[in-house]
Amino acid sequence: MSGTGGMHRSAGLDALRAAACALVVVFHLHTVAGVSFGPADPFVSGGDVGVYIFFALSGYLLYRPFVDREVDLTTYGIKRAARILPGYYVALIALTLLTGSRLATANPVPYLAIASSYSLPLRGFLGSAWTLSAELLFYVALPLVARLARGREIGVLSLLGLVSIAITIALRTTPTEGNLLLLASFPAVGYAFIPGMLLAVLELRYPAAFRHLAAWPYAVLGVALILLGLLTHTSPLAIGPGIGTPLLMAWLLQHRVPYAGPLAFAGGASYAMYLWHKDVLLAFGAPGLLIALAGSAASWAIVERPILNWAHSISRGRAGRRTSATPA
Repeated sequence: MSGTGGMHRSAGLDALRAAACALVVVFHLHTVAGVSFGPADPFVSGGDVGVYIFFALSGYLLYRPFVDREVDLTTYGIKRAARILPGYYVALIALTLLTGSRLATANPVPYLAIASSYSLPLRGFLGSAWTLSAELLFYVALPLVARLARGREIGVLSLLGLVSIAITIALRTTPTEGNLLLLASFPAVGYAFIPGMLLAVLELRYPAAFRHLAAWPYAVLGVALILLGLLTHTSPLAIGPGIGTPLLMAWLLQHRVPYAGPLAFAGGASYAMYLWHKDVLLAFGAPGLLIALAGSAASWAIVERPILNWAHSISRGRAGRRTSATPA
């Protein structure tokens, strides 16, 4: 997977990322555009839990390099900025022009700072970016968490997960507007990143146990738990995806998944698709999905992927210079 500090890209994780995006898209097709999926409606109604699959993926991919070595924080910051900012600003500009929404032009600072999700009225435009705000705080906290957890990862991460769950439950007991905003922010959603982080620890610290998860019953269990999460999406915590996603990830990481090229493109473009789809559905109805597909594909191919490749070339250059500067 690109951006994971030397890991090979996983077609399985690309497929999972695209599937998580698809879950959120069909959820909004149903709830925003009024599209019925017949007998599948009970599952579609919980498709917004796909964001917790994204969180678990981020937890695994970003924490894994920190588990077994020191990470150059400058390189880490460049990669994160290159992955997040270009797609976001392309979506911000394109959706403002396409939908005619004046929220961003009337409130430029919160949108440019990716902080509009901290205001309920501003969530009327680019509302899906609430997860991005949570991810950004996770990116900032991760190096400190990794340093605190080094050598005692399971205990520290489990404790942080429990603290996050306690915060979420406490906020839900008093559903004020402020608490609703905090529920969708980090660290309240921090527990959703922890399962992926623990999977990274398992893979690197306990490889025999990790290999055990290559058995197919774990993949089946993972899918079943995610499906259960779709049906129980109104519960206070996303327990089904939280447990099911790392089980499925462990299986996917250890099996060859075909069509790696198309899946890599779909996985890369899923971020832009996630940002684009809701606003065009609100503006144009179900046909807006075609606009989102075209826009997200163009955003990834023309803007995001070249910038990300440039960031990785900088990373390789910095790594080469550090290696050459190390005494023999």
